[in-house]
Amino acid sequence: MTRSSPPDATDAHTARSVLSEANRAHGTGFRLLRRFDDGVQSGAWLLTDDSDRRAVLKWSPDLAWAGRIERAAEGVSKVRAAGYPTPAWRAVGTSTDGFGYQIQDFAAGRGPHQVTAAEARLLIGLLEAQAGLDHERVRTLLNRSP
Repeated sequence: MTRSSPPDATDAHTARSVLSEANRAHGTGFRLLRRFDDGVQSGAWLLTDDSDRRAVLKWSPDLAWAGRIERAAEGVSKVRAAGYPTPAWRAVGTSTDGFGYQIQDFAAGRGPHQVTAAEARLLIGLLEAQAGLDHERVRTLLNRSP
């Protein structure tokens, strides 16, 4: 990539390029609709395809994240299987420029709100159901020097 400075997640040109590579690699036909205005980390882009299926592209301008994103796909699959309500990741990879990405199912959401006691109890139950599923933490503990 020939740029004077690295792109950030609001860079539509780079997002289109990452999506184009993802479409080729995974046999999908998504196109960018718009960038979501809120969110954290690197942001997200709303996608659609010819059948009006909606999805979300997340990519990181931090090249160090590519491997982490690819490894996280296994963790997302495990927590979903354990009942955690998070969208499925449909495509994961790294662009030729080194940007890690993932395309996930679109799930309508809402802005942050104060958590109620009933919601907190549900969240605690979900977290307890996931005990031991954090493969990254286990890997880190196993690879630590004594």
